[in-house]
Amino acid sequence: MVQSDKKQWKAYGGSNETNNANDRQPLSPPDDFLSVSPSPIGHSARMRHLSEAHSGSETDADDFVLLDSISKRTLFDLIGALNVAYPDYDFSDVKSNCFSLIPGAEIVMEAVDSKFFATVNNYSTIREELWHAIEDEIE
Repeated sequence: MVQSDKKQWKAYGGSNETNNANDRQPLSPPDDFLSVSPSPIGHSARMRHLSEAHSGSETDADDFVLLDSISKRTLFDLIGALNVAYPDYDFSDVKSNCFSLIPGAEIVMEAVDSKFFATVNNYSTIREELWHAIEDEIE
């Protein structure tokens, strides 16, 4: 890390210990992203950050595990990338539950297609061109 990254990491709550960077942060369920709600931000009442581990343990300390999560360091890097990509906005206070782990690009494409088919006139005529342009930018 360069000096400015180290300062930002410390301000974010990180430390020099690698254990701190690997602390897991819960993600929002992908249901919010995949909802067909007219609201740009889905409001699913179902939370599944924790699941019973069924370890047979008598204590509650080890009975829960995070299902969808990322490391604290990955979240820090993601927020940094968003701040660089969109300098007019400040993502510094964004929490991990504002992000979802989507299992594959096809699911995202289907969700985008369904919303565009419903709102964009003649979307079917520009669909292939849109996805090719996006694919070219990614490569």
